[in-house]
Amino acid sequence: NVSGLPANQILSRVWAVVIPPLSNLQQSEKPILDFPTVEMAWSETNGWEGEFENLSLMGEYRFMIYYMDNQGRTSVPIQETANVGSSDQRKAVIVVGGNADPENQDWLEYKANAELAYQTLKWQGYQDENIEIMSPGTLESNVTANVNPPSAGGFQAILALLGDGAKDLVLYMTGPGKFERFVLNDSEEISAADVSGWLGSLETLIVYDADFSGSFIKGLSNPANPNRIIVASTSGNQETHSFSSGNISFSNSFWHQIFNGENVWDAYLDAKNAIQFATGYKQV
Repeated sequence: NVSGLPANQILSRVWAVVIPPLSNLQQSEKPILDFPTVEMAWSETNGWEGEFENLSLMGEYRFMIYYMDNQGRTSVPIQETANVGSSDQRKAVIVVGGNADPENQDWLEYKANAELAYQTLKWQGYQDENIEIMSPGTLESNVTANVNPPSAGGFQAILALLGDGAKDLVLYMTGPGKFERFVLNDSEEISAADVSGWLGSLETLIVYDADFSGSFIKGLSNPANPNRIIVASTSGNQETHSFSSGNISFSNSFWHQIFNGENVWDAYLDAKNAIQFATGYKQV
């Protein structure tokens, strides 16, 4: 059943599109012609509810729930998820480095991009209890996950906490960068070797947006651990380019593309090309 939908009397139809676990679908030789749908009915006890019993694949199912009003207008989807065969969950960590000086334009850009990353993860079905955020300052009120100040000890503890029972992890880092270093706060910097050690063998998508990103991610790549996908906003000798409070930036473009359903590779290419088009600088 689904809560939060409008009352029954103003809706003509409510239905869910069922998206099976994509990792399993990619291993199948059968073409996907259509996703199954489930019609939902109103119950005075439970609200809108429906049943889907064909959960034959292992992994995470996504249910995209739509409703149509009496004038034929269709809503944007509400997403719910269900895991089959495993209690492991998708988890995420967002790290904003530096300090929260309100006069510092960089901080405003880091903040805006962290909030966008959070909203994108929520849209994809991540739950607040599986998202940890480190930020030197307050984020907008619609960010309801746990937020703590950035520190090396806290970062290590969060990765250890979320790594327990995680199916996979998204790690997004944005803030001041130095060559092979990330600035957590006014007194602490960390290296890629630090982060790599804290992650261990966990399957991880790492999105790193800071100056000299390429120099940092070299320490995250490990042939012995192929379960990491690493996205960097610049090469090892480039600074980032960001304008309009972060609205024109690698992170902004990347997370918007992910929000709109792009895969990681295509979102990366779109973000890189968007920066080059907007600024004339080629970020590689």
